[in-house]
Amino acid sequence: MRSLVAQPVPLSLIFVAAALSSLGCGGDDDPLSPAVAVTNPVTVDVVLPEDWAREQGTGLFRVIGISSLEGNNDTFAENVNVLVELIPSGLTWESYLDASFDGVRRVIGDLTLVEMSDLKVTGFPARRTIIDYTRDNHEIRAMQYAIKVGSEACIITGTATQQTFGRYRPIFEEIVASLSVE
Repeated sequence: MRSLVAQPVPLSLIFVAAALSSLGCGGDDDPLSPAVAVTNPVTVDVVLPEDWAREQGTGLFRVIGISSLEGNNDTFAENVNVLVELIPSGLTWESYLDASFDGVRRVIGDLTLVEMSDLKVTGFPARRTIIDYTRDNHEIRAMQYAIKVGSEACIITGTATQQTFGRYRPIFEEIVASLSVE
């Protein structure tokens, strides 16, 4: 397993993961600005593949999982981030999702919406959004699940290159399906 300290996640990946949550919704007139950290949040966890590096936290990022590099020419570590944040009072789930996606567009800029669908994840209402964009000379595909757990949103984002996404999507979906909430 790779050490997060020895091979840190590029800051741009952390930034993009944060942008894919409502952190990207900043702005003085934005109802989600700033993103509200939960003081007594639900406890969430996911199961990662055994060969992935794992960082567990209690702040905004609850879990960061990073795949092993697949060889000397592999320059992108596929990854999953799990965040929990409070849905601002006065916003419906749908308006929260819409404002979050608008924020993603503002932060990332040029992106292509590949898919957006509403579904259930372990019994909770959720929205899956898949986008393509370019960051640090990588053609990225990110799949995000926004999952409503009471008054909080659990955001799980899986990020891969567009070339490797087909291979990693089932892994990302297994990680999301493993979500446990207390």
